Order: sequence, then structure tokens, then C-alpha cells
Amino acid sequence: MLQPSTLVWLAWIALAFGLVSAIVIVVDIVNGWRQQMKIMEIAWPITGLYMGPLGWWAYLKFGRVPKMASAAAGIYHHSGEKPFW
Repeated sequence: MLQPSTLVWLAWIALAFGLVSAIVIVVDIVNGWRQQMKIMEIAWPITGLYMGPLGWWAYLKFGRVPKMASAAAGIYHHSGEKPFW
């Protein structure tokens, strides 16, 4: 029998991290953090699949729309505005 190489194990670990990140993003979206653009509800989990924890961090940093405005943080979300990018 052939023993799995280190790269094979690293690949399985990367796949596991990507799958877990995508599942966490989907659960977060379903639990009320809906996106303004519906396509992003597909794009963010795909990003989590290939980027793993870095994709989860990007989703938290850029993908989540604040539920409530935070005056202390200076974050305001107006539903009629388009995203700045």
C-alpha cells in the first residue's frame, strides 16, 4: 500500500477548512445576514470554498451588511444606497 504524502494531507486539510468556511457563511446568511445583491449569497460561500478561513474573514469584513447603524463606529447603512464599489 502507498502511504499518503504530506501534500495529500495538506490538500485534505485545505478542503476541510474551505468546506467548513462555506458552511459557516451559508448558515450566517440564512440566519438573517441577507445580502443586498442576491448573487452575493452564492458568491460568498464559493469564496469560502476556495479561500477557507481567509474567505470567512473577507466575508466578515466586507460582506456583512450591518443590521443596525452604529453611531460610535461611524457605520451607517441606508437601504436605498448602492454599494460604493
